[in-house]
Amino acid sequence: MPAIRVANDRFFAQGTAVNSGISFSMRGSRSIMRKMLIMLLIIGGIVGWTSPTVFSESSMDDQNVPNNGFESVSNGGAIPYWSQQYGSSGFSIDTSVKYAGKASLRVEDASRTMAFGIESAKIPILAGESYTASVKMKLQKGVMALYLRYYDANDRLLSAQPAPDARLGPLEQWITASVTATAPPGAAKAAILLYSSIEGVTIGHFDNVNFQRNFSVMNAGFEAPRKSDGTIANWRQALGSSGISLSQAIRSTGNLSLQITDTSTTEAIAAESEKIRITGGQIYRTQLKMFITSGTYSVYIRYYDEYGKVFPQTTNYKVFNSPANEWTTATVDVTAPSNAKTAAVMIASGAASVGTAYFDDVSFSLNQPLKISISEAQDLGEPVQTAMASGAAIGVNAAGQNELYFVVNGKPGVFYAMDAEHREIRFSKPLPGNEDTVWGITIGSDKNVYLTGTTTNALYRYDPISGSFESVGNHPGDKFIFELEASGDGKIYGASYMRSKVFEYDIAKKSFKDFGSIDPKQEYARSLYVHNDYVYVGIGTEKHLYRISRADGSKKEIMLRDTGTNGFVYAINEIEGKLLVSYGPTDVYNTATGQFIKKISFAGDPSPVPPASSGMNPSVLYYFNKGTLYSVDFFKPGYPERTVKSGISISDSLRMNWIELSDGRTVLVGLTQTLDYFMYNPSDDSIEVYNSIAPAQGVIIRTLEAGDDKNLYVGGFSKGFSVFNPDKKVVTMTNPYMEQVEGIGMYSGKAFLGTYGSAKIYQYDSAQIDQKAVTAAENPSLVYDIQNNQERPFVIVPGQRSLYVGTIPEYGKLGGALTSYNEELQQWTTYENIVPNQSITGLAYYKGKIFGGTSIWGGLGISPTETEAKIFVLDAATDKVIRTLTPQIPYIDTAPKKIGGLSVGPDGLLWGIIDGTIFAMNPNTYEVVKSKMIYNSTYANKTMPNRLIWGQDGLLYTTLSDRLTIIDPETLAYKRVLENISNVTVIDNHVYYSYGSHLYKITTNLIP
Repeated sequence: MPAIRVANDRFFAQGTAVNSGISFSMRGSRSIMRKMLIMLLIIGGIVGWTSPTVFSESSMDDQNVPNNGFESVSNGGAIPYWSQQYGSSGFSIDTSVKYAGKASLRVEDASRTMAFGIESAKIPILAGESYTASVKMKLQKGVMALYLRYYDANDRLLSAQPAPDARLGPLEQWITASVTATAPPGAAKAAILLYSSIEGVTIGHFDNVNFQRNFSVMNAGFEAPRKSDGTIANWRQALGSSGISLSQAIRSTGNLSLQITDTSTTEAIAAESEKIRITGGQIYRTQLKMFITSGTYSVYIRYYDEYGKVFPQTTNYKVFNSPANEWTTATVDVTAPSNAKTAAVMIASGAASVGTAYFDDVSFSLNQPLKISISEAQDLGEPVQTAMASGAAIGVNAAGQNELYFVVNGKPGVFYAMDAEHREIRFSKPLPGNEDTVWGITIGSDKNVYLTGTTTNALYRYDPISGSFESVGNHPGDKFIFELEASGDGKIYGASYMRSKVFEYDIAKKSFKDFGSIDPKQEYARSLYVHNDYVYVGIGTEKHLYRISRADGSKKEIMLRDTGTNGFVYAINEIEGKLLVSYGPTDVYNTATGQFIKKISFAGDPSPVPPASSGMNPSVLYYFNKGTLYSVDFFKPGYPERTVKSGISISDSLRMNWIELSDGRTVLVGLTQTLDYFMYNPSDDSIEVYNSIAPAQGVIIRTLEAGDDKNLYVGGFSKGFSVFNPDKKVVTMTNPYMEQVEGIGMYSGKAFLGTYGSAKIYQYDSAQIDQKAVTAAENPSLVYDIQNNQERPFVIVPGQRSLYVGTIPEYGKLGGALTSYNEELQQWTTYENIVPNQSITGLAYYKGKIFGGTSIWGGLGISPTETEAKIFVLDAATDKVIRTLTPQIPYIDTAPKKIGGLSVGPDGLLWGIIDGTIFAMNPNTYEVVKSKMIYNSTYANKTMPNRLIWGQDGLLYTTLSDRLTIIDPETLAYKRVLENISNVTVIDNHVYYSYGSHLYKITTNLIP
């Protein structure tokens, strides 16, 4: 936060102007009662009065003022470590009102002729060092104030620095007052004075008094003039005898930087700062800007004892050798040994490496942890449960039995082997490795079942005869396998997502072959089919079709009618030597002539060719489309299609196959994604449908949001939506087949759900459920389909008169959209490419403006074209963008690539997250006033926004870098709670988060 200069000289001590580094967290009225001003001046000028207690055991750095939370009271009612300096009463401990802990300090000043003041115990400090005092205040009426007072060794008052704006507001809210001031010459102690007004009645509460030292590295930017001997001021050569200089050519800020040039392969070069007084046992952080052209470099925090002996430095540094030729930030956190007295920052080259690098803007700070208690996590169960599969196989086992194989999605998923005629479960097993979703499943030539998931590289085998289920090894493809296919000669082939890889498993040899990335420019090997000596592979997000030689892995691209356009080749099948290539329509490819010969309308997996023993027409295949079963005759001219049966309660099919029933009938059976199983009898065109043939499983929680009604709204992956009452610990409404919910926002008493696939928006009205006006199938109801090449509505926030939705584009595209909904006008409006080629991953409304954060990444399967994420500011009245900027964050390790979690806090600042960095921006000036890189930027999650939730305790509950992290917005002290957490929300002081399919609850309490 920038320094706030106090208007005129109304606050001063012994003729010394107030330090301009004073800051205050609220922006309220600056008027002060004249009589109070007089009294404040008197307080600042009093010399010689001392409080009776000196807290001599305190740290010189991070002093939680003794009894700073007013939790301790003596038998006589006195407040330990605090003494009243003005007035004779008016201060008491109040357990009914508190910011943290069990109590606060109540002030009730009914006098109109004198002020009341209470002072803390004195704290040892160092003259010339900068300190900050702060307090939480809750004002009911009147005026409350904070002073930082400095004393010499004889307890003589040297100066008193007030926080600006002694009149506070708004009323009945906890706010923070703080003051930063440098201890004057001769200062040895400090104390905090809490004060009321000389005029009028004051009623309020104080809590959580804090005092800490502000560190500085001398000549941190290397701008100071050189010493008389030509060496760098405030730095010394710690290793080597040369190689250290100043550079004007390459610098981060100012005119100069530190240059280290190392030409030796046996000797390191190092520069070390002047020592900084510290307190043992504390965690300290150094950050600096670094520009590496070549070589390897280490940044140290070196600790020294009282005799100047350095402690061993085996773990107090980090090594850097990239990125090259750009400014980045090095961050090192190290706990000081308990008996350490001083510290220094050392920058060193590697002993064995040569190269040149530049360093600038060195900082040193106390990295104090957030003091908060966290309860044991309570497992609230699996609120979203659905019976759903992503892949299936149907065939005859070695014993001649018809069987259906599938995995019900869950955490973990459960594998089933089922009698395909009577639908009796013969075998089931939760998958090892916490596999949750299985797309790839096939029956090998050995009649065993092979499957692989999306979480590990394990290839599993199920033997239907022995009932054994085991891993046969780790395949060399990407972890996410879309399809497995078996060949008749004992091979299994897999196609994967991330690097469009294909692999082979030889059943007899128990060995794998890696065919590598089929198209290095594309991420998805989406489909495959084995035909004679080749594997045909369908690619996305740009459509391509390749033929791979099974013998030597050589490949040839087969040109589609629209090769290279956006989309996927979803499925490849065969009929009589012709391939059915599905990529929107289905195109028929003649493998003998190498020509595409016919387009037909359906897209997806048709039925296989009927068995010869059935006596049916081998040229007729079947497929489902929107509740209708069709047939296509591939041997008749024009490929005539026939509507077999419509009005069927199923609309898709994961897998179909022909089986012969025990009564001799040959029927077509199939499984849908929602585990509906059907049997079609071609002799009379009858269809039997059996719903939900396996139990539902808890699915991964995709989204989690607290509603205005204090219920939890929970979306599942890749289907399902539930409303959970956390007090009663029950699901009050569930729709197991709701489309995948990507974002949830509350507006006008309703929940709005953004779902995957053309960015559809649903509305859920809990009042309708309560009134039984509609069924769960009708509520949530579809209210808008954004389309416009948009796919995922991750952020949904209310404005003053409208709802706003930010989206990620569809696969293979860049450029998100902002959509608004005006309920009064019943009008939806979509604005594309607000920031060209960038998605929208954060939104916040503030005083007629919409603030948006972006990600340089778009839909899956396309690389970004931009290098920096932006914040845009849109005028809500005109829908015009009035400002676009990249926030300037000191000491961030790389330029922002995704900005999310935007929220306007109680302090009036716009808060946001850049992966592992928290920042706050003035929404009027667009200046970043505070920030902290807590974790290195990895961008493991490129488009899903990080969560930033304000707790009732005033803390920030976040998912920085996918870690549940609690942050004090005043000090930016933090507490890392859990790893791999992408969902968090808060109701009262209860924190709810998801891990896998389970919902958890923890309770937090600030420790005073």
